[in-house]
Amino acid sequence: MQYHNDLTVELLQQLIRIPSENNGVTGYENEVQKFYADWLVQHGIEAKLIYPENIPGFDQLPGRLLEHNMTNRPTVIASLKGNRPGIKRLFLAHADTVPVGKLSGWSDSPFSGKIENGCIYGRGASDDKWGLAVMASLLLTLKSEGGNFPGEVIIASVPDEESGGGNGTLTALVSIAGADEAIYLDGGSNQTLWASGLGGGFFRGYGEDPAKIRQVLMAEKEDIRKRLDTHPAFGPDFFPMIEKQFYSVAEAADGSVSCFLDVLPGEDEEDLKKRIEAQLPGCRIEWMSRFLKPHHVTPDTRLVTTLRAAFQKVTGRELTIIGGVQSDAGLVNFFGKIPCVAFGCGRRGLPGSSHQYDEFVEIKAMAEVEDTLLTLCRENG
Repeated sequence: MQYHNDLTVELLQQLIRIPSENNGVTGYENEVQKFYADWLVQHGIEAKLIYPENIPGFDQLPGRLLEHNMTNRPTVIASLKGNRPGIKRLFLAHADTVPVGKLSGWSDSPFSGKIENGCIYGRGASDDKWGLAVMASLLLTLKSEGGNFPGEVIIASVPDEESGGGNGTLTALVSIAGADEAIYLDGGSNQTLWASGLGGGFFRGYGEDPAKIRQVLMAEKEDIRKRLDTHPAFGPDFFPMIEKQFYSVAEAADGSVSCFLDVLPGEDEEDLKKRIEAQLPGCRIEWMSRFLKPHHVTPDTRLVTTLRAAFQKVTGRELTIIGGVQSDAGLVNFFGKIPCVAFGCGRRGLPGSSHQYDEFVEIKAMAEVEDTLLTLCRENG
């Protein structure tokens, strides 16, 4: 497929050239978010910059991750109504990226935005600035067609997705008047649909016997793996995707032991906490203030069936449904009460994919996603 929308490519290059790294405590998305909002306005789309510090009671909201500072980290919201009745559909993508790491690991500047062999390179290319570019182009195309589609399309460019954040997604959820369904343009592996996703959160324990704490954590991780292998949304093919980081348990100089623990759809994080705490009496335990939430959207829902049909119409291929890792899609489901799936072209686990050096996104894959979303919006109200 030849990509027909050079504007999307140009916008993605511009977004990549504006650093917006998240260091796990705070992030630096303000500049790229202001640019994104201005770009939308300059192209005739009304857009709002919403700063969490201006939302009354934001720090007391149930979905707020308190460990992350959200000062000067806005969310961008824009919408377009069609010319006939239909559903309200929300698209989200995140503006923050992981740090670039050592510059020596890159073949070129991590903010180059260069095009080579049909790919766009730079930090955030595949995770997740392509999603921002596609969302903006989607609204612009629908507007240029005179709003000839049913319902309403809302887009949200959010900060603070990396490092278990989700505060940007929470900002979006409290700033819109609900939606019928949502698609998070992130993750995936050459256009797969994450209809289900893991939840989970960080544990840190202090005690006189760090080896005992590690033993308890590793035993829990083994049980999680067994449940993953038999879970209908994941199965034995899923674990190799996460194996590299799954068994990571860190010991710090202060004697603490920490790790991330996964929660599967249908499981309760409070049960996980009780199991761990019962095995470590006398230890001081700190849990992440708000876990990422697992989610599961059944394959027969309108959201899944219409998205798969649109993808097949555009590409002639079937959209594969797989289980996904932790994402903000679970927060949209849990706190927004909106059915949400993750859909993208992130090439997970392959060279140059999310969080890796020489990160890139395939222009052809990005085009297929954009045309799929256009088809979905035009035909499925």
